[in-house]
Amino acid sequence: MDVKWPSQDGHFFALNPTNLCQRSYFSIFEDMTFILILLLSFSALAYQVSFVGPCDSQPIVEVEVKTKLATVGDLTVHFLDTKRIPFIGNAGALQSVFDTPMGDEAIEVRSDNEMRAYGWCYFVNDLEPDVFANEYPLDESVQKIEWIFGFAHYKNGEWISSCTPAFTVKPDFLCKK
Repeated sequence: MDVKWPSQDGHFFALNPTNLCQRSYFSIFEDMTFILILLLSFSALAYQVSFVGPCDSQPIVEVEVKTKLATVGDLTVHFLDTKRIPFIGNAGALQSVFDTPMGDEAIEVRSDNEMRAYGWCYFVNDLEPDVFANEYPLDESVQKIEWIFGFAHYKNGEWISSCTPAFTVKPDFLCKK
């Protein structure tokens, strides 16, 4: 009895189990390698995803997500939608998650020549990418995605930092209740 499955061109592959004994080990190894690759291509990869808010270094949410989605941004929006977590943004960037301030409400003026602009940024495997989240591909090298509510620091006419975690300074306008 032959085992058959369709190919992309409409023809059928057939494997006769009784013929396996008559085939070389190399030929059987090729078939098993093909089947393993086929199974792996259909499996979803797992990613550790977390969101760290403005006042505490401990994540607000930390979960493992299995997905076949293509980018960090796609995964992020899908996760937030699925879990019904309030957010404003899209697969490219997040403006607000968990009702964090945005726009003018997310700017802390410290003096005439210093300010901090707050918002969400992301890290992949503890590194800050230089592309939007919808441009960062998900693959087996990605293990950890961390969204941080952080700030860019402007002082004396220069941006001196970006995406410094807000919890490192715990600004009163965000953390005092």
